[in-house]
Amino acid sequence: MLTIRQVTKEFGGLKAVNDVSCTVEKGSIVGLIGPNGSGKTTLFNVISGVYKPTSGSIELDHEDISYLGPHKKTMMGMARTFQVVKPFKNISVIENVMVGAFLHNHNHLKAEELALSILKRLDIDQYQHDQPKNLPLAIKKKVEIARALATTPKILLLDEVMGGLNPQETDQVLQTIVKLNKEGITIMVIEHKMRCIMAIAEKVLVLDSGKLIAMDVPEVVAKDPNVIKAYLGDEYHAEN
Repeated sequence: MLTIRQVTKEFGGLKAVNDVSCTVEKGSIVGLIGPNGSGKTTLFNVISGVYKPTSGSIELDHEDISYLGPHKKTMMGMARTFQVVKPFKNISVIENVMVGAFLHNHNHLKAEELALSILKRLDIDQYQHDQPKNLPLAIKKKVEIARALATTPKILLLDEVMGGLNPQETDQVLQTIVKLNKEGITIMVIEHKMRCIMAIAEKVLVLDSGKLIAMDVPEVVAKDPNVIKAYLGDEYHAEN
């Protein structure tokens, strides 16, 4: 579904993403890990159109989308969440989700029906009339996912949707990701918690200083000496 070929993104000579190539198969869950500053979010920004690549290409369903803006990529079936949730604060949860729904539904009633159905899918419809700013972080994260889902994506890019959550909340989001994947959505997820990636990802990509240093199934990646040196460290070994 998604093909990334030799993508590089430079900022004033600094290569935040350096010659990255990978594929995301249709219907899969792919994890993207790496230490802070390794280029994970920058790669997401390039894929989703926030940044244009300095070089290289990106294809979605065999169509070149390398230099399209975010709105055009969203129209084609790509949606994403952001590491720091930024809901529209002064409107309700359902109105937040309707913003995404209006992409394909210009009828207010149909957009509202779609938004409500998504909130029910994520088990947060009880908050539909609340303002997101008054809700716990775990619910805000789900609202962020709901807003992305309202654009009816084929592929969903999730940027640390489990960051800042306690173990119970993390497990709930993991269940949500697996559920959405079973419904047919291809998912690429940035995550720091290796336990989470091991639980859901079919393939894991590892970035370090902008370079792709590993790409394999989770069990192999977790034992890769380069990955351990760059990211997991002794703490991971102690936990296992």
